[in-house]
Amino acid sequence: MDDTSANHARSWAVACHLAALAGFWIPLGNLLGPLVLWLVKRNDHPFIDRQGKEALNFQISVTLYAVVLIVLAVFLLIPVGMLDVVFGPVEGPGFIDAGPRITAFLLVLLLVLLGGAATVGWLVLVVVAAVRASRGEDYRYPLTLRLVR
Repeated sequence: MDDTSANHARSWAVACHLAALAGFWIPLGNLLGPLVLWLVKRNDHPFIDRQGKEALNFQISVTLYAVVLIVLAVFLLIPVGMLDVVFGPVEGPGFIDAGPRITAFLLVLLLVLLGGAATVGWLVLVVVAAVRASRGEDYRYPLTLRLVR
């Protein structure tokens, strides 16, 4: 294999990883970008095939994790929001009833902060994978379900 072929393969492997950033502009672009590049270029070089599958598997895993966390968040927020409806306002002289609302606010704040941290972690892992692929290294994302083989 000559250097031109290896450089070409590394460039496309980097593109497979970075194509996930399309998710910032296109709904499910984090899945579609790597999927399209991998499907088009997978037969050109084994390195592109391996890294394209890795990028696609990571994006599928991240999307599944996000869906599970959103469902859990909804099931956490509904009971907290219902506290105010079920128990009603607490009455008494000088008592400010903000308990359920503050609990719901803090839960939403926690979920937003965790979501932001997860997004930053996702972005860092995508960039690390792209840098490693540019060096010709086979990168394996952590916590990835290997669904595409």
